[in-house]
Amino acid sequence: FEKSNQFILPPDLVFLKDGFNIVFAGNIGNNQSIETIVSAAEILKNNDEIKIVMVGSGSRSSFLKEEIDKRCLSNLIVAGRYPSDMMPAIFNYSQVLLVSLAKKDSLSWTVPCKVQAYFAAGKPVVASLDGEGARIVNESGAGRVCPAEDSHSLAASILELYAMSDIERSEMGKKGRMYAERHYHPTKIAKQLLSYFLTIIKNKGK
Repeated sequence: FEKSNQFILPPDLVFLKDGFNIVFAGNIGNNQSIETIVSAAEILKNNDEIKIVMVGSGSRSSFLKEEIDKRCLSNLIVAGRYPSDMMPAIFNYSQVLLVSLAKKDSLSWTVPCKVQAYFAAGKPVVASLDGEGARIVNESGAGRVCPAEDSHSLAASILELYAMSDIERSEMGKKGRMYAERHYHPTKIAKQLLSYFLTIIKNKGK
């Protein structure tokens, strides 16, 4: 995201200015292992400072709301969908950004596109996933990684980030942004694609 001096939150999200907020943004579906997030929230529910805020929608939205009511989870908030131009403000007022995937072999090769957006936002990441996505978060130094579908490890990772100083979390966020600029900058990707296609063309000419 481009840096801006103005981050204006929607009126119903002004609560993000207070407390310690972990924001999940994107699809709330089967592949995101929403059950893991719900269980982690239940483990953390006695800490009044920590809130997990779900920004987005999907096939598991109804399940999520039902579980919140059933388990009385005031620390797990379904914020709903917002336009993309609102996301920089939402990310700006979060302390940590959350990404999760289910424990499936087919997903171990997947790097959710939100990881790139999270890195670009310059915020620390807590990642509940396996495989390539986990490798990238670890390699970048941008946050904490825990195994997919392990709610206890997710809760522990959130508590670890919560216990850190603002400076420590800021350094993690900077590492993520630097990693995004090195690996995901549009110019770099365009050059890689150009090199790839030129190689194919050259080999075909032989």
